[in-house]
Amino acid sequence: MKTSYDFIIIGAGIAGMSLAYALSTSDSSFLIIHSPKKTSASSIASGLINPIAGKRLETVANYDELYNISSAFYSHISHLHRNDNYFEYKEILRIFRNEKERETFHKKYPLDHPSIYAGPSFQEADSLLKFGDQC
Repeated sequence: MKTSYDFIIIGAGIAGMSLAYALSTSDSSFLIIHSPKKTSASSIASGLINPIAGKRLETVANYDELYNISSAFYSHISHLHRNDNYFEYKEILRIFRNEKERETFHKKYPLDHPSIYAGPSFQEADSLLKFGDQC
């Protein structure tokens, strides 16, 4: 059994497995140490790439570049495995925590001039629930 590795990867989530794939295409040796947990980021978010994030609802820096890199990477992996389920574009529905968060969002992304990340379907979703409504 080998006891020396070039890299030790902690976790076999999306990031760990992506790194393992990249290392597998080189001459590097690596060991993956993984303890599966139901509350891991990969199991909860499933690789979600969100252009607007954080408490202040800011557009993620370099989002377009990161999106292009990740979509090309996952498309490549899908092609290698003859599986087209690795990467799929879907719209995200943001549910606001409260009225203040909703107002903050509308100041940054007004409905009469939506950004490329908050398009026409946002207007429809925004009117679905009023705060205090029960789902």
